[in-house]
Formats: sequence, structure tokens, C-alpha cells
Amino acid sequence: MGDLVLLKKKEKTEEPEVDKPKDAFGIYLIQSGEGPLLTKEEESDLSIGIEQSHRDIFYAICDYDREHKEHFGIVAIK
Repeated sequence: MGDLVLLKKKEKTEEPEVDKPKDAFGIYLIQSGEGPLLTKEEESDLSIGIEQSHRDIFYAICDYDREHKEHFGIVAIK
């Protein structure tokens, strides 16, 4: 059988400091990566809410009668 060899842990070296972005998009990317991502269910709920809000705005602008499916405004979508 072979001899046992003790391995020493390498000392942690400091990671090189990376230049922080100076433009708005770079700052946005750094900040957006700091928060948690949405779950599949949260993303779905959010998209449904946004679609409903868009529909409500459309109906308000067009004075849309949901019951009779008629519009009285200037916009018509088929």
C-alpha cells in the first residue's frame, strides 16, 4: 500500500477587482442580478395581470360594451 500524503489547503487569494460599469445599462445588469428571479407561477400570474390591465385600458378608451361586444370609440380590434 502507498503512503498517505497530507495535502495543504491553498490560502484563499483575493479575487481580482473587476471594474464596475459606468454606463446605465451595465449598472442595470448588475442591479438586476442582485434580486431573486420569479418562479414560473409568479411570472404567469404577473403576465395575466398585465394582459388584463391592457384589456381594461382598451375597453376604457373604446367605451367597449362587454356584454353586447360593441365599441363606441375610435379604435376597433378584431
